[in-house]
Amino acid sequence: EKTCQRLGTDYLDLYLIHFPFDGFEWMWEELIQLYNERKVRAIGVSSFKPEHLKKLSEVSDILPAVNQIEISPYNTRKDIIEYCNQRNITVEAYSPFGRGMLTKQILSDPVLVDIAKEVDRSVAQVILRWLYQMHVISIPRSNKLFKLKQNINIFDFELNKKQMNCIDGLNKNLHTGGGFLRIE
Repeated sequence: EKTCQRLGTDYLDLYLIHFPFDGFEWMWEELIQLYNERKVRAIGVSSFKPEHLKKLSEVSDILPAVNQIEISPYNTRKDIIEYCNQRNITVEAYSPFGRGMLTKQILSDPVLVDIAKEVDRSVAQVILRWLYQMHVISIPRSNKLFKLKQNINIFDFELNKKQMNCIDGLNKNLHTGGGFLRIE
């Protein structure tokens, strides 16, 4: 209610549980109540793995509309994407270019640079197109207008199967959540 007041609206389009902390099942029940009261139009989660999503299905028949997870070429999360797709949970990727020092490494990866040359696009556009072709929504960050315009311009080219597989092959399970780099 405070969030709606601050935003000057009667409802929120999407409300997420940010992380599967202890007690997330209780939080999910609270979100369902907000959803049923039409205070939120959709409810979702962030950083939930299949085992967390299974627990939600034990609490309610209502599954998340969205699971927002970190996905990049170095952290492909194929298992979570597949699990969500099988249950009609939309996957939303945050940090598609990595974070911190990892961003520079990803954006200069030779495999990605070669694919970008093949399709005459930037590496960032290649990554966003890779996500799009996997039916994953992406949330790229930039404060530079030319990069924002470039990031949206991914709909007039396509990556072929070999290129998609090459990007998938870059997976190192590198996760940058929590402000530090770790293998998950």
